Amino acid sequence: NFITSSAAGEAPFMLYYCSPAVHLPHTPPSSIDGNPIAGTTPSDHLDMNRVLDLEVKKIVDALKTAGVYENTLIIFTSDNGGLGISDVQGHRSSGGFRGTKNLPYEGGHRVPFIAVWPSVIPANTTIDAMVNGSDILATIAEVMGSSFPADQAKDSHSLFPIFLGDIDYEPRIEMMQQGGSDPKIMFRDGPWKLIMQSSVGHNDLVKADTSAVALFNLDDNPNETESSNFINDPAYASRVITMYDRYWEIREA
Repeated sequence: NFITSSAAGEAPFMLYYCSPAVHLPHTPPSSIDGNPIAGTTPSDHLDMNRVLDLEVKKIVDALKTAGVYENTLIIFTSDNGGLGISDVQGHRSSGGFRGTKNLPYEGGHRVPFIAVWPSVIPANTTIDAMVNGSDILATIAEVMGSSFPADQAKDSHSLFPIFLGDIDYEPRIEMMQQGGSDPKIMFRDGPWKLIMQSSVGHNDLVKADTSAVALFNLDDNPNETESSNFINDPAYASRVITMYDRYWEIREA
């Protein structure tokens, strides 16, 4: 109803939809709009993936019916990595990366980021740029020809040039991440990733209570990401110090 009524007007509109479908507890319904759900896949979790598929389909169908699909930017992504789903079920919710939700490895934080805009974005385009969820704000602002105060959203970088076809555009070379249930901090510098362990909680985090515990090159062993920890390799000692100090330079700024 929101899409139908909004599309009837002249002003652009935005829908922010957060689906709880694949989050615990997994409670698949027997069917949705005549489509059977419960028991149609190897697990309740995958049944709920079907629910999410149908939710997205209803949104897309409503846009098409309203005649605005071709000129609508759709961004599909997640806020954290997947659950530890067994390979026996034919599904790896972390995409083959090490770790799952809340862990400091790529499987805990790397997520799908799919952008569809039929009249603008070339189909089947894949980019290798480093993207953070905070970049959505600057992206939508530029798409709309809008702006926000210079002292706001300082860590948001527009992806609009990528949408327009500049697949070599790199909006960021650094990224800071934070674990959920475990006080670990991750700092990215290009393909390099430094993991730090804190002896205190996130809110009380201080430099003296934080130590570097892992250094990975995400371009190394692409099929076994984060399998080689260089933290104690003398050849990378200076990189560990540089990245550690850079993280704290940003945090304390």
